[in-house]
Amino acid sequence: MDNFTQSVKGTSEVYSRVFQKSREIIECSRDFILPDFYADIRRIISYTGNISPESCFVENSKVTMSGALTTQVLFLDDDNKLRAVTFTQDYSSSIPVSDPGTYGDISLFCCPILENVSVKTVNPRKVSVRGRIDANMKLWKNTSVSPEISDISGNNSSSYEIKTEKISYMKPFSIWERDLEVSDDIFIDGEAEEIIYCDAKSEVLETVSENNSITVKGNIDVDVIYSPTDKRDPIHVRRRIPFTRTLESEFSALDSIVCCACSYIRSADCSLSSVNAGENNKIEVDVGYTLALNGAEVVSCEYVSDMYLPAFAVKNESEKISFSSEPLKTVKMIRVESCTESMLPEGSEIIISSVNPTVDSLSGESGARSAFGNSYINVAYKDRDGLFSSQSFSGDFEIELPELADFDEYIFLVRVSSVNARVEENRLCVGYDLEITVLSWKSEMSDVIRSSQVTANEEREIRKPLTVYYPSKNETLWDIGKKYNVPLSSLAASNPEYNSEKSASVLLIPRFKAGKKV
Repeated sequence: MDNFTQSVKGTSEVYSRVFQKSREIIECSRDFILPDFYADIRRIISYTGNISPESCFVENSKVTMSGALTTQVLFLDDDNKLRAVTFTQDYSSSIPVSDPGTYGDISLFCCPILENVSVKTVNPRKVSVRGRIDANMKLWKNTSVSPEISDISGNNSSSYEIKTEKISYMKPFSIWERDLEVSDDIFIDGEAEEIIYCDAKSEVLETVSENNSITVKGNIDVDVIYSPTDKRDPIHVRRRIPFTRTLESEFSALDSIVCCACSYIRSADCSLSSVNAGENNKIEVDVGYTLALNGAEVVSCEYVSDMYLPAFAVKNESEKISFSSEPLKTVKMIRVESCTESMLPEGSEIIISSVNPTVDSLSGESGARSAFGNSYINVAYKDRDGLFSSQSFSGDFEIELPELADFDEYIFLVRVSSVNARVEENRLCVGYDLEITVLSWKSEMSDVIRSSQVTANEEREIRKPLTVYYPSKNETLWDIGKKYNVPLSSLAASNPEYNSEKSASVLLIPRFKAGKKV
């Protein structure tokens, strides 16, 4: 009898696994000349930074990232007036894809983070701005598996039996929405002479999947410092503007989607207007922002894990596949308190504060995982003599995440809320709520049959009575059928009440055809 070879064929399914991750640091720096209409800089009081990503894509074996870093600088000029100036610089980076020749279709997560920004005075008309941006990206390789065996040829091919298994895996996606805007009005007491400072920070509160769409909800906090017309000291006001954005999707089962979103400030503009003629008692705020939605659709796929032909020798050629398992989304919040060691002048008053947190690492033994990070804090204040100054310092934090004990891949997103800067016993203290969102998953392995070699030799029919077999617990009919070269259907018909999870007294193995095993 001739030999024949069975190739695994069928409709291909796609599964995804992480093959590259990077927290590569993108550094950008530039010197800026102060515009002519500003007086010379006497002293920098404080500064904050925002990044606005413009692109993140894979091309020519590289991940290309670009965007802009906008820095707001609050300073005292030579006339001892509080002023603010905005500087914008572009950033870009090309990150090589590891072993690009071995990969086909690639999915990309990209959610860059501003790690820190620094501003120094070069001379009274020139400042140097430097930024460090964490690429915070992951790449998935999309590969195909075959869920079924078909087109078998050869003698007795109709009697083949296959075993399939199901896996649930991540099918990653990344959606970017740019050119989004919100507007609001801030009404003030009295009349304003001019806007000194205007800056905004954004945060995502939740993502909701329903009705073939994904809704993102969040807040934009706008800080404004203006000088009143009655020559009093500058006044700081803050306005929280909620936003809701619905992103249409093409996913068929939104209840199987796990995602998290980042938001970025693209621009913040504040202008004076009037409620009554001739009175500048309203501040009009316009903020442009960008949303980045990173997530995964949970997809199920069946693949062939074993095959045999009763009365024939079958040699299966298997291949191990690696895939990213169904993800877990975890959200934790802690309260962080940080204080400086140095003393402030007595009677100091807080003007404005900012907190910029980053997660550095996740470590710990099984069952005791924790995320470790650091917050860069900047606070501007005024002493009782009316002199403006600032202090910058950092504070470490730790968040326990025992839920992640069995996971090995992560994406972190961090947001800050409820910042409370205060002076306690002439020391500067800052308390804030820190929320960390973690999208985590496992890298798992399975065996998939790629081909089967089936050989039939000197086939003969062996007549014998029913065989009595004493199975062990958890031994399935599939396992026993392979051992005795008996069709699974015949075994099941002879033992209709067999349960592999219970110890059975006996199992009846029917007559069968046997061939010489090879």
